[in-house]
Amino acid sequence: TVKSRSSIWAWHGSHFKNWHSIVRTSLKNMSGTKYQAHGASYGKGIYLAKKSGTSLGYSKFDNSGMWPLSKLGKTQPQVLALCEIVNHRNL
Repeated sequence: TVKSRSSIWAWHGSHFKNWHSIVRTSLKNMSGTKYQAHGASYGKGIYLAKKSGTSLGYSKFDNSGMWPLSKLGKTQPQVLALCEIVNHRNL
């Protein structure tokens, strides 16, 4: 088998309350909008990391906007996505 170098894998972490939208509509660049949750140290964009631990820090519990009738109650999981980045410019 020939190893493809046209994609890389990286982690994305987000609050649990964001995942319904992410799964339904994909990751969206919310930089500079009222929906931006964290700073932009490296500029506008969707932030991903090679190490899952880095992204895990961005998926911490935030009870604002939670679903009051959730069967998970006040204990919400931390969620990460392993994303394939296709045709990355550094490949």
